[in-house]
This record gives sequence, C-alpha cells and structure tokens, in this order.
Amino acid sequence: MLSLIKHTGLMLLGFSILVGVACGDEPEWLRWEVDIQSTTELMDKAIVEATAQANVELSLTSIPSPATSIPPTPTLTPGKIEEAATCTLTGGEVVQKGWSGKDTGSNHCNQCRCMGPGLACTKMACHSIKPTAVPSPVHEIVKKSDKERFPIDYTGFTHTPVDFNHLFSEEARCSNHYLAIQPYFNYYITSHAEGAMKWYLATCSDKPTKIYLPVTVLLHKEVNGRRGSIRIFRDTVTGGSEGTLATYDGHNVLMDVQLYAQASEDITVFFMHLTLLEEIKEMVDESDTDYLILEAGTHIGYIYSNPSYGRKFNIVDMGVEDRSLLSSPDGYGDWWERRGNPFDYFDEETRKSILDAYKPYYERLVVEGDHPFTDLTKSQSSIDEDGLVWGTWFNNDTLDAFESSAFGAAWSVIHLTKTVDLSRDTFWKTLESNPGLSGLLVESNRLGPVGTSLYPGKPYGRSMFFLLSGNENVGVAKIIPFGAELPHLYFKFKVFYKPGSDHMEYLLLEAFDSKASAEISVFTDKSVEFRRHPCANAYCPK
Repeated sequence: MLSLIKHTGLMLLGFSILVGVACGDEPEWLRWEVDIQSTTELMDKAIVEATAQANVELSLTSIPSPATSIPPTPTLTPGKIEEAATCTLTGGEVVQKGWSGKDTGSNHCNQCRCMGPGLACTKMACHSIKPTAVPSPVHEIVKKSDKERFPIDYTGFTHTPVDFNHLFSEEARCSNHYLAIQPYFNYYITSHAEGAMKWYLATCSDKPTKIYLPVTVLLHKEVNGRRGSIRIFRDTVTGGSEGTLATYDGHNVLMDVQLYAQASEDITVFFMHLTLLEEIKEMVDESDTDYLILEAGTHIGYIYSNPSYGRKFNIVDMGVEDRSLLSSPDGYGDWWERRGNPFDYFDEETRKSILDAYKPYYERLVVEGDHPFTDLTKSQSSIDEDGLVWGTWFNNDTLDAFESSAFGAAWSVIHLTKTVDLSRDTFWKTLESNPGLSGLLVESNRLGPVGTSLYPGKPYGRSMFFLLSGNENVGVAKIIPFGAELPHLYFKFKVFYKPGSDHMEYLLLEAFDSKASAEISVFTDKSVEFRRHPCANAYCPK
C-alpha cells in the first residue's frame, strides 16, 4: 500500500448550512468549530448555493500569485511547450500555466485554472446532451434535509503518513538510538511520562521526508474566535519559534505547526511539530467557506525540526483523537481519555504494509536488545491496577497535571510499567543483565518542580525499579537510573484510598539513601502524594 502514497489534489468544498429556528439544531460535527447565524439572508443564500455551488479542486503543485496576469479565455499554445507548463482542457484544448477561465467540452460550465501540470476546476454538474458523472457522496453539498450528515464518508485510513520503507531504512536511522517510530503504548519519554498515546516519527536522513494525510479530512477555519484546524502556539520552553516561515525542499513552509484534521464526527487525526506547507494554511484562510476538504494522500508538509531546537534528529508527532472512546461526558476529554492507537485506524491492507516495512527494522531492535517499547499493535491505553503501584500517577500538589504551568514539571507525573508489559524481545539484554527487575519508573522532568520534590536535584527520568520487600501495594523498592552516574535510591511506597467519597486511589512515595532507612522509617513530611487522575477532583474544572 506504500505505493499508494502520492501527492493528490486539494478539495475545497463550498457548502451552505440551513439552520433551524432552535440554536441546538446544528450538527454536532459543525458545532465543534463553527458558529452559524440563522438569518433570513443566510438562508436565502444557502438555498441558492446548495443548488449551484460545488466542490473546487485545487492542486498544491503551484499556486499563482494574485498579481499574476491571467488571460480571460482559453488560448491554444502553438509549438513545443514544456509539459509541466501546460494543461489540457476537457475538450482537448491546450492552455498555458496560469490560464483561468471556463473549461470546454462536457465540463463547459465549470471555472478552471491551469496549475501546470494539473487543471483545477469547480465541479458543477454541467447540463448537456451527454450526462456528466454524478458527484461522489463524499463531496456532496450539505442540504437542509441531510444537514446532520458529516460531509465526508469515513472508511478508515487508506494511506500511510510517510514512506515507511524510507523511514525505517538504514539511511534514515538515527545513530543515537532514537527510534524511527515510537509506538502508541510507550512510557519511556520523560516529557510524557503519562504515556504519549500517539506516534513519534523521527528521521536522521538528509533526504526530505514528506508527510501525507492518511485519510480524507476536513480542515476548519478560525471562525468567531473558535480554534481552527491549523494551530500555532509560542512555546518558550522549546524555543518559541513555532510558525516561523522558512523555505524547505523548494517550498515555503511554516515550522512547528499543529494540525487537527477531522475525518468523521468522532475521529480527528493530528500532527504536532509539523513543518506545514504554507499554501495549505493559505488555502484554508482564503476559503470562502468555513472548512476545506483535503483528500487522503495529500502532501501537507515534512518531518523537519526547527534548527533552533538543536536536535540531532527531525521529528513529528502523529495521533488520533476518537470521541467514541470517552467513557463518560464528565471524563478528561481534552485528550487524555480519547486517544486511540493510530495503527488501529488504518485499513487492513495499509496495516500490513506498515508491518512489512517495520519488520527488518524491528529485527534490528531485537539484536540490540535495549528498547522497552516497540510493539506497534499494542493498543492498551492504561495499565493502572487497583491497589497496586503500577500505572500512571499525578502529583497531588497540582490541581490539573496538564495545566500549562504544571505540564511536564518535575515529578508532576510518574509512571511505573511492570516487566510483563515491556517488549521483551527487544528489551532482552536489559532483562538478562538485571535479574529480578520488577519494572521501569519514568519521571517527568521537563520543567522545575511544582510543590514538594521527591528527592534533591532533578528527577532521574528513567530508572529500573526493583521490589525489595513488602508487595506491590505497600513495600520498599530500589531505584537504579539509566545512563547516568547517579546514586541508587530506595523508595518507600503505599497505595491507598482516602476516607470520603472521591473513590480515587493515591500513592504515597518517599525516597531514602538506604534500604534499612526505607524499611524502618515511617512516612515523613518529605513524602510526596500522587493520585490516579490528572485532575484533583476527578474531573478537570471548566
């Protein structure tokens, strides 16, 4: 299926929504981003547009400047002309790149533009002796009778977001052992000790690595102050260069952009730290409607990190948000409870192509034997176990662990993964060298601490966890950090419930210099309390 990855055209869907008298009549998918004004004027306009307007297909290959002089009518191009600089109209006429006007033949009623190569046209049904093709349901105008219907027929992810054969090649592999793909089930990243719940795609290749849409999506404009699909945040922690305009691979690009593209009423595919083609943003911003439809396989940008970050590798995040995964409307639904494994959303053929490309890379990881999370198919979102120390814990000194001032703070989140949940085939070397290993401890360490520090200095980040006494509910464990000449620590821990009605589990943790001190001492004011939920009151305040 990797052969299916290609640059496809952009689809700009012109549409109108007829709004009922009641404010709650708009479709749920539209309510996500767009405010609708139910005025008589808009309704009249919608009726006209719903019968006359159609989809506009636009190519990413070349978008003329507004200052370009464009002939008003088709002109035949004599002599030999470079193929990339011409287009052929439906009636057979050849026009030059930059031409704009009515098509000919059976498509005579539609307005077109020559992108060279590629002809971009509106898609109205032209009345003629020979009937024209009926537009696909994916691109039908939303009418009053079916206004609740999402304008895309979701059938799963049909394209890979990158050329995985290249991404997993020796040419692209990073010498610093940073994996080409970090799987969904992954608790080994200190800035996301809670579990990233997405893919990290990384490359050290000098060859530009293109990013493609895996599924046909809808991109929202910013409307009435509501966030659109293209989001640029200034993050001073990572350099504050988000949205910087640059030139890469012959394209104008925007560095470090977030893209949230809606594939269905429930499913959104997102990219973070994406180097986005500037023309994508221009197309969305300049659209006459509130959203833009892009086809699966569309080239949208690159894996290319801002040089100001000083990374030895280039990386992009890719993930899926799925509202159907929410257990209740009161859950932490911003992202924590609605992340799905991207692998599960590809169709069967594409999943097979990904695993086929991954196989030789995985075999290399097996030989190395020191990679704890390498299973692309593992979709377990939590390994929390009632009454046991395993799983994700949030520092109780924070009201909301994902609030900006606390997110990634030292010890704001810790995670303990027991040995049975590690990828043993690719982690065998560490397991053999450390008999009795109970699991791994990962501590967030992106920012300075909020509240009480667990021990002096900075968090170790990644450590091995050995249960020495007690059990997985109450006991003493030895902590041996990875990759640093740091002293071993001994943790006294207890999992418990507080009296009351919040029904939340808590973990009390305190660090000591010796096993004896940890076993004979009681918990002191140096202990740190953690909870099972990112928010202190079991749901995030509005």
